[in-house]
Amino acid sequence: MNKLRWIGLPILLGACIALSSPACTTSSASPTATPVVAPTSTPVAAPNTVRAAGTTFSPSAMTIAQGTTVTWDATLNGHTVNIDTSAGACVTDFTTGFPHTFTFSTTGTFLVHCDIHSPCGSACSNSCTGMIMTITVN
Repeated sequence: MNKLRWIGLPILLGACIALSSPACTTSSASPTATPVVAPTSTPVAAPNTVRAAGTTFSPSAMTIAQGTTVTWDATLNGHTVNIDTSAGACVTDFTTGFPHTFTFSTTGTFLVHCDIHSPCGSACSNSCTGMIMTITVN
């Protein structure tokens, strides 16, 4: 009878080890959910819309067809928009009322600049630097 005790002991120990293995354990704790966070994105502007990105126009260049209307959106509050021809003549100059639209009825290359953030020396100039963009009208 003593032998049976010693033979049964390893079997009993093996069963205890298997049951105490981490893979065999169960928990009564509820699992915690990790919230899914949607990636942040920059709002996409509508076609032919110009936005302010700090002290730059976005986009910095645009090619459009003759007769196209361009919108300068509300992000441009606090800026000015001067549209000049490549010859340096003013087409329009607006400082308030954003969003503001302008329809390009003639072909050519137009320089757009902000008087506040583009040291040009004059309101209408084709040699500005700083907050500028070009619009090519075909």
